Amino acid sequence: MATKGMDRLYGERFRIWKQLVNYRDIMRGSIVTLKRPCTYKGCRKCRDGTRHPTLYYSISRKNKTELVYIPKDMEHAIREQIGNYRKVIEAIDQMSEIGIKILRLRIQERRMKR
Repeated sequence: MATKGMDRLYGERFRIWKQLVNYRDIMRGSIVTLKRPCTYKGCRKCRDGTRHPTLYYSISRKNKTELVYIPKDMEHAIREQIGNYRKVIEAIDQMSEIGIKILRLRIQERRMKR
């Protein structure tokens, strides 16, 4: 027999689960800025050693880091997808915490039935 507290926890977990559907586009990783030389021979910045800031998407898989160039017009979308990934991870963590509370309540109920 579920208690009111357990019903509330199930409801909260379901509410979080429903929010996960809103995060369609997700990407794990981060955006890094690298200073790279350009392809123009007479570039003043490159000649001075300043170089050009360039955005890259960085992800580590199997202990290897992969970098993918991000065009300026795609920066916002990629940042949003990375933010969505972090929100999904946070929601999963919240659901896990609720799962632990439900488990403790189930164990407590079992002990009370004995």
